[in-house]
Amino acid sequence: LNSSSKVYARLYQAGSGTAYTVTSVTNYPTNGNWMHAAVSYDGSAIRLYVNGVQEATLNAAIAIGTNGDPLAIGAQPEGTGAFFVGRLDEVRIWNLARSQQQIREGMCRKLSGGESGLAGYWPLDEESGMAAYDRSGNNIDLVLMNMAENDHVWSGAPLGDESAFDYDAGNGGFIASLSHSDGDNLSAAAAAGDARGIQIYRADANPLRPGATLPPELAAIDSLRFWGVFVAGSGNPQYTVTYAYRGHPGVITGSNLRLAVRDNHAADTWADLDATPDNGANTLGKTGQAGAEYALAFTTRQQEPISEFRLYPNYPNPFNPGTTIKFEVPESGAGRQKIALTVYNSLGQEVKKLYDGVIEGGAHEIYWDARDGRGNPAASGQYFVRLRGNDYVKTIAITRIR
Repeated sequence: LNSSSKVYARLYQAGSGTAYTVTSVTNYPTNGNWMHAAVSYDGSAIRLYVNGVQEATLNAAIAIGTNGDPLAIGAQPEGTGAFFVGRLDEVRIWNLARSQQQIREGMCRKLSGGESGLAGYWPLDEESGMAAYDRSGNNIDLVLMNMAENDHVWSGAPLGDESAFDYDAGNGGFIASLSHSDGDNLSAAAAAGDARGIQIYRADANPLRPGATLPPELAAIDSLRFWGVFVAGSGNPQYTVTYAYRGHPGVITGSNLRLAVRDNHAADTWADLDATPDNGANTLGKTGQAGAEYALAFTTRQQEPISEFRLYPNYPNPFNPGTTIKFEVPESGAGRQKIALTVYNSLGQEVKKLYDGVIEGGAHEIYWDARDGRGNPAASGQYFVRLRGNDYVKTIAITRIR
């Protein structure tokens, strides 16, 4: 952001000293909210997109050549000044000009790393260490500067495994809906005005990340997935959210269902949204929302508490490109357990630590994308997954095919 609270991008030609700056029309306050910024250049024009909306275009004809200059994220590589003030996540560089449609399709979802034209991809999801690994397969790994190995924090960026969006204000507003193959879905509707578009995303992961907690009135939360809504616009655009739970495998009766809410993934605590139930339509809904994440929750347990560790066979097996490992952690006692879930190769060498830390008791699933700890694709062959917890140790064999 510049001093006028406008987003800007600059294309600078080092040889001639010519600089082209493209600046947003809209003001974006520095209020701590995440925004998605993208810049494309097709050889004749620079286009700036903020939250999936094209803000500005500037004609420019510059040949981009190759050089040996270092790559820096969050600072200018040639000096120590002009540091970025804020937080960055999901940094991507492409060797082609992305369209507005492609930018919208990718802004709230993770990449696989194998997308066509992807030159560099830094999710910045390492939990420790001094490296930011490139997941594009081009191995442009970066060194983290001016921080310690344990300075990592949780990101609150709106991001999931799947997403859906609406930027066409037909009938006076924006409506987006996203479903899971089980049948449950989340939808959101925002009135036109401050809103300029709406995105819904779904993360197929346990919403109780390490360090996250539930309020006393909620006995359990859906361990399979959580959802999020991101509204593009200025001011304080609001929307109505509706979760339809029919088809969710964890629902036995609708009488004890709640919708849990948190600001984003960086928040440590979930809360009861106090959503309005519609038992006939099998939905939970709430108006006046302003960008949050949601998960199905329960006031009572749907089944007896899990009393012991279990590691189940992965699925699919054999697998390509990835596989899911399901395991259970005792819910008795303190309700939280220290575990380690690790992948080894046939020589007994560690390939990747999928989880190492304290986790809530309950049923869990972790997806392994068949990449090692540096982000490199694992070779085909047999691997072993080991779960350790207290006095429990179990190992299963898994097979990667290519």
